[in-house]
Amino acid sequence: MNSFKSFLLALATLASFSGFSQGTINFATKITGSVDSKVYYADTGIGVSGADGYFVQLYVGANAGSLVAAGSPVALRSDAGVGYVVASIVTTSLPGGSTALVQMRAWKDAPNYETASSKGSTSNISVLLGDNSAKPPTVPASLIGLPGIAVGPVPEPTTASLAAVGCLAVAMLGRNKRHLVKAA
Repeated sequence: MNSFKSFLLALATLASFSGFSQGTINFATKITGSVDSKVYYADTGIGVSGADGYFVQLYVGANAGSLVAAGSPVALRSDAGVGYVVASIVTTSLPGGSTALVQMRAWKDAPNYETASSKGSTSNISVLLGDNSAKPPTVPASLIGLPGIAVGPVPEPTTASLAAVGCLAVAMLGRNKRHLVKAA
């Protein structure tokens, strides 16, 4: 009889957790025809790379005053999709099926947005959160209407890259001088 009560208690506990489903968001910043939220350098429009030390994260809340970090920081793409985030599902503390405000934040060379000195963020958009506990489950919210983020200037070139350009310029100049001497 005691094991039957334990079974009922466990079943009731699991049922109560399903009543508190968490909302989901599709964290993809490039979906052809609906989402184009690139993180880019303000002075050139070139996409920012995760290789440059940039991260992004979604902040979600019921209102503008309650935005909190959702999911984990994500490095921006460094391949052909530079400046964008590969799709992942972010679970929020808000219930599935509810409306939430979402903001994307980008920063460089810090463990989080709050401690970064170089950072930027989007304006808030409103989304209807996906609900995995619904029958049938609803799809995670897409970031339709989320603007891109313009961040600081393009990073300065490294000493090695400047030296390589200088060597190339000297080699080209020497080659041109030889052609001028032969022509005279």
